[in-house]
This record gives sequence, structure tokens and C-alpha cells, in this order.
Amino acid sequence: MEVFAEAGLPDGVLNLVLGKGSVLGDALVNHDGVRAVTFTGSDGVGARIAESASRRNIKYQLEMGGKNAALVLGDADLDQAAKLIAAGAMRFAGQKCTATSRAIVTSDTVDAFVERLTQQIKALPLAPATDPGSAVGPLITQDSQEKVRKYAEEGARSGEVVLGGSKPSDEALQEAISSSRP
Repeated sequence: MEVFAEAGLPDGVLNLVLGKGSVLGDALVNHDGVRAVTFTGSDGVGARIAESASRRNIKYQLEMGGKNAALVLGDADLDQAAKLIAAGAMRFAGQKCTATSRAIVTSDTVDAFVERLTQQIKALPLAPATDPGSAVGPLITQDSQEKVRKYAEEGARSGEVVLGGSKPSDEALQEAISSSRP
């Protein structure tokens, strides 16, 4: 918000409201001064927002649990594509709604791309989230850890696990994993 203010964006064009969504959400979506809503989150909340926005005849845009894909064509700069996709998928341990969760790659470049992507992921610093050098930290909850473990198992059954597939063994990371449990 500070960047927008410094850039000269007029007051009221963009507003940041902090608080618990379950408390603020309905008030914002149903306020007469709100003429458009964008939302990223769960299907259930998104459906309620769509219903309210439609009833009020205001514009709305929803991103509800999408599987964000990256497309890599045969003429792509594979090094750049791998770098961007690795960061988009792995930073914040993939725990952001805009995380890249799929890469669709043309068959003529898939082997070279997987090699480069593996190198880029290996290069991302794996450390506790409190470490300023961390690019990939622990998952946020035990449930998240279990979900990722299941994905790894499914991947091993239906394809090839190229990198990882298990919890890190580093002591600091194990401590960070343990402290992330509710």
C-alpha cells in the first residue's frame, strides 16, 4: 500500500482492510460503497460472495482453489522457465493460492525441462521460515504435511518422483516442522 501511495494513487482507489475474513467479509461484500469484489480462497466462501455480489449486481472475480498451470512450449527459454516455475511452485512451501501446481510441457522439451527444473528446485534454500535466507520453509499445519505426503505417494504410484518425496532430515528443519503443528 505504501508503494501505491508513493506512486500517487489517489486515496480511496485501492483500500487495504485487515482483519478476520469471517468478521469483515459480509460487511465488505454487502456495503453500498463497494462496487466490485475480488476474492481468493475456499469454494464455500467464494460461492457465498458470488451470491451476495450477484444479488447486489456488482462485479466480482473469484479464485477458488485453482490448479495454476504454467505452459512451456518447444521454443521457450528452458532455463528461465524452470527458474520461474520453481519459484512459483516452491517458495513459501507452495502455500499460497497462486502457487504454480502444474507445468504443461511439450513432449519435445520435457526431459530437458525436468532436468533444469530439478536443478532450480535444488538451488532454493530450504530453511525454517524465520531464517531470512529461506525460500522454502515448513508446511503450516500437520494437515498440510499429511496432504503433501499423500500427493508424494500418489505421484510415486502414477509417475516418477524426481526430487524429494520425504521429510527433510536437517535438525533445524525438523524443529521448524514440529513447531508448526497446532
